[in-house]
Amino acid sequence: MEDIYTELERLSARYSKLHSLFLEFYRLGAPLFVGGKLRGIEVDRLMDERYFDVKLAGTTARFTFSFLGSEFKGRVTCERLNPPSGIEPSWFESIGHFDFNGEGDTGQKMPGLGDPMLVSTDSHACLLIATLLHKAITSPPAQS
Repeated sequence: MEDIYTELERLSARYSKLHSLFLEFYRLGAPLFVGGKLRGIEVDRLMDERYFDVKLAGTTARFTFSFLGSEFKGRVTCERLNPPSGIEPSWFESIGHFDFNGEGDTGQKMPGLGDPMLVSTDSHACLLIATLLHKAITSPPAQS
């Protein structure tokens, strides 16, 4: 019985570490957009310490943190909010995601440099957001 409590403590500690990296990702990446050259971009505040929305070119992309407990990784998922049409409610469409470890390493490389992309580095966080936002704007809607 004690083993399960030990495992739960370990999972809780790992979640806290990864969640704090997500908060840093938001804190560092989001302000670069607002203060940058992109006209009309809006970055909403962090909601429930789990997600935030970025709006540009008539598109809303939601970035949400989740914990992959079995892999001990964090995941940031990007979903596009498709606005309601007529009487139908809006819905979210999955656009993409990236995972990161306890050091904030996404396993991706910085273009042209080959350096590991870290969620806790401002330019990396901004590029991770920009890449998924671009995909959200340019990808055609899924067929239902």
